[in-house]
Amino acid sequence: MPAQMRVLLSLSLLFFENVIPKSGIQANLAVTTAGPSTKGIPIVSGTPGLEFFFVNQSTSWATAQNYCRTHFTDLAVLKGEDMLNNVSSALSRLKVPSVWFGLTRHNLTCWTWMDGTPLEVANWIPGEPNNFNLCEECAEMIGGKWNDNSCGGSLVFLCYRDNTSTTVKPPETPAVPPSPPLPATDGITDPEMKSWPEARRHCLSQQSDLFSVANETMQAALIAAVRGLSGEAVWIGLRRHLMWEYWYWVDSEDLVHYTNWDNGKPNGTYGQLCGMAILTKNSSWGSQCCGMKLRFVCQ
Repeated sequence: MPAQMRVLLSLSLLFFENVIPKSGIQANLAVTTAGPSTKGIPIVSGTPGLEFFFVNQSTSWATAQNYCRTHFTDLAVLKGEDMLNNVSSALSRLKVPSVWFGLTRHNLTCWTWMDGTPLEVANWIPGEPNNFNLCEECAEMIGGKWNDNSCGGSLVFLCYRDNTSTTVKPPETPAVPPSPPLPATDGITDPEMKSWPEARRHCLSQQSDLFSVANETMQAALIAAVRGLSGEAVWIGLRRHLMWEYWYWVDSEDLVHYTNWDNGKPNGTYGQLCGMAILTKNSSWGSQCCGMKLRFVCQ
């Protein structure tokens, strides 16, 4: 979302008449005189074992995270309606229009909390996240609602301290050993494991594209192409629109009319924007986070 739109939205959501001057925030900081709480303004969460701290220092998301990890546990993880309402109300009383918190697209795939757990219940502003200019991978909170923003933007931020357990960080995606490019012909699978964007780039480099399934005949061709392959699934050229959430074929941008979804798919799990053929289900379709490493089929 462009900066001008975010400013207007923050004003409409919060109905701020003015913003507390920085000196007022600094005065509040001075009230907490002992221990780690001097690094930020304590925020009541209503959740035993969890403490939240507002830090009135505008910086990038990565710098904010480093600060939170140095002085607390991490950028704030906000799960549950009561917790979100309590924190949002406290920030509103402080006249804070927007803050960084602990939600990001981990390795450019699914939205993930800083404790390593995937996002299950979201509170996005309608139409968000829209990945404006393909560079919005970090989350900010505006009046209790969420928006994706460029991680290099400068915002104040919200940290938390978890006194209940050891925080588990998201694992790094293992490196994929390089392999020589293979020529792609109709319906031929590639043995190298790639993310969906990497798979598509490979197919395009071979004057092809990821496999599209426009009808039953093409579905039969897909089944024949992957017969005998091991593994869970292969990428195909099926993609969900980020904003409008319809499914389409990337080679033609045609909407999906013929479908062969597996039972219960697509299930609406947020972040699963890329389509795959499930090998164990006779190549019926499923959805997955685009960063997962799978084999793929070029057409």
